Amino acid sequence: MPDTSVTDTAVPALAADEGVLVDLLARVFRTDPIAEWVFPDTDRRDAVLPRFFGILYSAAVASGGAYTNAARTGVLLSLPADATEPPELVGALIEAVGEDAARFGAVAQAQAERRPDRPHHYFTFGGLDPAARGHGVAGALFASVLRQCDAAGVGGYLEASSPAGLAVAHRHGFTEFGDEIRMPDSPALQPMWRDARALD
Repeated sequence: MPDTSVTDTAVPALAADEGVLVDLLARVFRTDPIAEWVFPDTDRRDAVLPRFFGILYSAAVASGGAYTNAARTGVLLSLPADATEPPELVGALIEAVGEDAARFGAVAQAQAERRPDRPHHYFTFGGLDPAARGHGVAGALFASVLRQCDAAGVGGYLEASSPAGLAVAHRHGFTEFGDEIRMPDSPALQPMWRDARALD
């Protein structure tokens, strides 16, 4: 059984943390199956991902949905249930991805169509420095946000894009929410849901 203990502490991620945490996300997602499909050229992927995650990071910080740990070895981006996604966000991302916009747009549209219509906290992206694995960082980040979900009485929602992401979601109480999201020739995204739980 994997170690699910929480031995670290989550803190809000700030604008000042953008450089190190965006770099972490870009490194982690460089080999993500969906990222490889959206950005099939490796050099373009390396160039685009920092811009892509920079936009998402700024939006998450502005909505109060960005978390990290003291050592800045993990990051979790999300959209709280009481926050509104900036209307210009998707357009900014499409501009950032440039010639890969068609593939990105197809994924984004499919994700939007599958989002639950009930209030929920949307976990969008998370990353962990490989050297920090096994030290409770992911557990701390998820636990902090899930406590907020439970206090507010709202569920949590995410799409797992890799076997590792699916395992993390399962470990924190998420279960499959409908069929996989898949383009005709793409890897799968698995929607996942966790109901709010009664506080101890």
